[in-house]
Amino acid sequence: MARVALLVDDIRARITLKAILESKGNIIDIEKYEVVITDKYDIARKICRDYPVIVIASVSKIPIAVELMKIGVFGYIFVPFQPEEANLMIERAVAYWKCVAGEKSDMSMKTLREVEMEYIRKVYAECGFCKKETAKRLGIGRNTLWRKLKELKLEQNT
Repeated sequence: MARVALLVDDIRARITLKAILESKGNIIDIEKYEVVITDKYDIARKICRDYPVIVIASVSKIPIAVELMKIGVFGYIFVPFQPEEANLMIERAVAYWKCVAGEKSDMSMKTLREVEMEYIRKVYAECGFCKKETAKRLGIGRNTLWRKLKELKLEQNT
């Protein structure tokens, strides 16, 4: 179940989609929503970075829908509608968006240096604390690895 904004000009398509979505428990809400379904491609371009957007596409519009997907639109629903397709696309879009949003929030809290050091620490442990193997997997020289391990206070004078 998701909150869906239907930004659809074609009244028949809007009524049909509304019935399909509400039959599966989705809520149509233009103000507070998780997913946008639209047939307005200019709007899809503008908001695809902020919300998962699903566009409606007939046979002649599939190339446009594919181009929109290349710039961030989640996907498209083919006309004529298949009853389960819209609901399935919404479920996938919400799940994907939550995953991506989680990654964005985790990464936005760390500096590049922190991410690098965390990764080096992880690879070093995976390699059984073998410097030669760690340097090889990281694609850096052993001296560079030694300096970075020293910064992490993982290097002992051995």
